[in-house]
This record gives sequence, structure tokens and C-alpha cells, in this order.
Amino acid sequence: MTNEELTSMLKNVSRKDIENLLRYHRVQEAESHALAKAKSFNEIIEMYLTKMAELDPQLAEKFPNNPAGKTVKDCVEYINNQARKMVTNQTGTQCVALSNAEVYNLAVQYFLDDSIEKVEKKEPVRKPAPKPAKRTLAQLQKAKEEWQKENDRQVQEWEIAHNARIDKFENEHKLDLFPPENPYLKEVNPFLDKTFPDQEELDKLLAEKDNPAPEPDNSPGEDNPEEINPEEIPENETDQETEDEDD
Repeated sequence: MTNEELTSMLKNVSRKDIENLLRYHRVQEAESHALAKAKSFNEIIEMYLTKMAELDPQLAEKFPNNPAGKTVKDCVEYINNQARKMVTNQTGTQCVALSNAEVYNLAVQYFLDDSIEKVEKKEPVRKPAPKPAKRTLAQLQKAKEEWQKENDRQVQEWEIAHNARIDKFENEHKLDLFPPENPYLKEVNPFLDKTFPDQEELDKLLAEKDNPAPEPDNSPGEDNPEEINPEEIPENETDQETEDEDD
């Protein structure tokens, strides 16, 4: 392009067009930088705003040190909320797709517009998990029997799978054939050291069964003397009271 052609073209370009062109290049540069360096959506927004703040003095006053305490995390939640509102306003729509430009504009708007208050994500209230129903002694004893059967099966399966290693250990240490207690098994077999997970609860119920709590003593004490039924007073005591009254 010759100088004459360039001069002629610039004569037809307004100042506003040049500003828009420069802004477009700044946006493209900031977007490319964010997408190339960031690893998450929050980082993309943060890097984009950081790059734009270097080019836009207005944004530099509001980001990253925002007077209202707005953060990138709040900004992302604001973008999500705006997307949810779009879904709500569109009948029969369950999702909405925003272009990169729309997302970036919302991010910049969030920090530049002081009327937009800080948005904090509200964590959902999680109800505590219901406590399991307390099991009876019979239920725990049955559960232990089933657990013991399964554990014995796992012990035997391990011994079968490692039979060659067991034989080698017995030969090296000159153990009798089928010894009642093989130290190798206790040391290596992971299922031999396992205990019933609810053993503590079972022991507690067994102790309560063997030593039941004493029944409350309802016998009258000194403060509450036993009431005497007049019919149970001996006859001689009644007669003595009558004689005393006559005197």
C-alpha cells in the first residue's frame, strides 16, 4: 500500500473507528494470553482482566484491588448467575451458550459497574447424615458370625494363592507339616489381623447383659416415712389410746 493510498484511507476513518479498532486488538490480545496460559476457567477470567487492566486505566482502578472487595471468584459466580437468569427467561430452554466476548464483557462489567454488588456463592446446606439405628445384641452377634465366615474364606483363599511361598518358608525353617501356628502366615496374611469392626459395640452390650443396671430403690426413706394403715395397728395399742383419753 502506497503512502497516498494509506493517507486516503485514514481520511475516511473517524477517531471512533480507530479507538474501536485498538480496543478490538487489545481484547484479542488479552483473550489469547488468557487462553494460552490459564488452566481453569477462573484463571482465564483472572488473566484476561489482568491484561485488560494494563491497557484500560478505568479497569486498573477496580482490578485487581477492588475498593468493594470484589474478587475473581465473585466475578465467576456473577457470570454463572447471569447465565442462569438467561435460562429462566427463555421458555423451554434448559441451558444457554455464551460466546467468549459475552463472558469477558460480563467480567469487565462486574468490576467497572459499582452498582453491581459483591456476589458471594452460597454453599448448599447439607443435612447431617441420619444416625444408623442402634442394633440389638442378637443382631450384632449374627453380624459377627457372617463377618467371621467371610474373613475365614479370605484367609483360606490367600493361603491357597500363596501356597508355594508358604511351603518354601516351612522348608527353610524346618517346620512340621501343617504346623498348628505358622509364623509366616501371621506375619504376611493380611486377613489374620482383621477384627470385627463393631467389636467394641458388641462387647459393651455383652457387658450390660452380664451386669445389668440395678433397679431403682423405691423403698421409703427417712424423709418419706411409710404411711401406717390404722387397720394394721395392734388392738392393744388402740385400747391403750382409749384409756388415756378416758383419764
